[in-house]
Amino acid sequence: MQHFDQNAFGQRVKHFRNKRGLTLEQMSTALNISIDHLSRIELGKRGASIDLILDIADLLNVSVDFLARGISRIPPDTQLLIGQIRELLDSVETM
Repeated sequence: MQHFDQNAFGQRVKHFRNKRGLTLEQMSTALNISIDHLSRIELGKRGASIDLILDIADLLNVSVDFLARGISRIPPDTQLLIGQIRELLDSVETM
């Protein structure tokens, strides 16, 4: 079983904050926390409550599982469908 890595969590939060074009100030305001609190989370120096993790995931439009563990769990049926779509796209591109 994989353990929670606070530093990696913080790095993922920072990555997706930057990807969404949010400043520390904008994101901390949206989450109703201080800039210092968010900065410490991103640096892996401070933990976050489950409620805050849920809010961060919603704000950044990523799954909690991905933020917390760095992996995305896609159900097998969805993986199969994605594979079928890729095959279809590949066949269309070769026409």
